[in-house]
Amino acid sequence: MDLLTIKNLKIHYQLKNGVFKAVDGVDLEVKKGQTIGLVGESGCGKSTLVKGIMQVMSKNAFFADGDIEYNGESMLAMSESKRRGILWKEISMIPQASMDSMNPVYPVVDAFVEIMTLKGGKSKKEAILRAEELFELVGIDKSRIKDYPHQFSGGMKQRVAIALALCLDPKIIIADEPVTALDVIVQHQVLTMLNRLKNELDLTIILITHDISVVAQTCDDLAVMYAGKIAEKGSVLEVLRDPKHPYSMGLSNAFPDLLKNEKLISIEGSVPDLAHNIEGCRFVSRCPFAIDQCHTLEPVVTEYENNRSAACHRAPEYRDLQQLAEEASVWNKVTTT
Repeated sequence: MDLLTIKNLKIHYQLKNGVFKAVDGVDLEVKKGQTIGLVGESGCGKSTLVKGIMQVMSKNAFFADGDIEYNGESMLAMSESKRRGILWKEISMIPQASMDSMNPVYPVVDAFVEIMTLKGGKSKKEAILRAEELFELVGIDKSRIKDYPHQFSGGMKQRVAIALALCLDPKIIIADEPVTALDVIVQHQVLTMLNRLKNELDLTIILITHDISVVAQTCDDLAVMYAGKIAEKGSVLEVLRDPKHPYSMGLSNAFPDLLKNEKLISIEGSVPDLAHNIEGCRFVSRCPFAIDQCHTLEPVVTEYENNRSAACHRAPEYRDLQQLAEEASVWNKVTTT
């Protein structure tokens, strides 16, 4: 049974002149004990999706359709008190730019005490002892709990943020771009630590990133998101080695193997404006393989072997498309035609 299930979820923003459809029909299954990656460029709706799960959306955001189920029960239908008992206690989040989320005028232990006393029902003494345990768990000396945020390096701040997310012993951790602002060495250290914590604490992790190399190092399964929808899903190895959707192919080409002296092949253009109705495939203006029906008919998600799925009219031809996708000239034609 899936621990967390997202069904046809639509999260829209009410604007002065219309509605911005940031998440527009997402289906996603998260199994207990797995690390699932959600990848896509900025503007694809990744952060809106996870904020919807945690229900920390902005005031002009609303659920237009769909559902979020935790252990088979609708989180959108349950009472506010019951939902509060799940969020942050059983599902916690490492927010984007978490290194800058701590109050600079208070020692970091205050954040731990606040969460554990207000949400976890612990005494201040118990909270401090737990903070010391968590610091040592993420590789920081417990004597540093009374330090201020500016006294930590970027990598150590990220470790503190991870420790904070573990305060109430959650089952699921949502990590929103957890290593974006870190150098590659510190990135590796943080990701290795997340893998260790997953195994030691039996965690389930949802990792949001735009960096395929991060997903390849950390995740079991992968969902590629584009313009508010899931373009492709499957195991990390299968999606990265054998992508069926042109967007997945383009993302893979954008992270070349430097040891093979490969050239970076970028995807020209940008995500379409989701404040307007879009006919056909959302990737059509950037896709070098678009055919007539791509402009008029939205592709449906098609299931394949090994729990693979993709939403592309030409997915059955993916082998031929993969060979073409490796040529920079194919992608350049999109902007010259």
